[in-house]
Amino acid sequence: RIKGKKSLPVVPVVAPHQDIRRFAARVLGDLSHDAVAEALAQALSDGDKDVRRAVADSLARFAGQTGSLPEPAIDALLANVNDSDRDLRLLVVRALGLSLEKRAAGVLKGCLGDIDSFVRTEAIRALFGLGEAALEIEALLGDSDSGVRLAAAEVVAVSAAATAAAVKASTTTATAEVSAAAAAIATAATTAA
Repeated sequence: RIKGKKSLPVVPVVAPHQDIRRFAARVLGDLSHDAVAEALAQALSDGDKDVRRAVADSLARFAGQTGSLPEPAIDALLANVNDSDRDLRLLVVRALGLSLEKRAAGVLKGCLGDIDSFVRTEAIRALFGLGEAALEIEALLGDSDSGVRLAAAEVVAVSAAATAAAVKASTTTATAEVSAAAAAIATAATTAA
């Protein structure tokens, strides 16, 4: 041992039973089976906050892979959306947004007023993914946090571009229909004469 230097143990001091539960919660997120998501949902009530965070992250990954979550998982996420742990709330909001579950929209709209700016930003992205809350998101253009304002501005800009493209497409279609109708009328008038 060098004088004045501290030595670190080769094996970290971690309670094995806690580390295994966290590890399992993380690994299970890579398995896209409803039974796995339902088992993970039950673990959202675990007493260890790190296990709950790992579970919420796994459910978000599951939802990202499949585009949905089974109903028990949605119910468990909805029950944890107002948890006192900011990191858990953030992951829950992300999982709900990726699940594309329309019934989560009302709860996610409530998250737009969360005290934490990261949760508000994630709620903006989640609602945009669901195609919801355009007016509520637009109101966040005046938020005190620059990250929230940026996320809101991105969503508003993308929505405006999509609306403009839809209007242009419908105008082009209407113009083509009017031209076809005019040609038909002209043909009919020529034939009648």
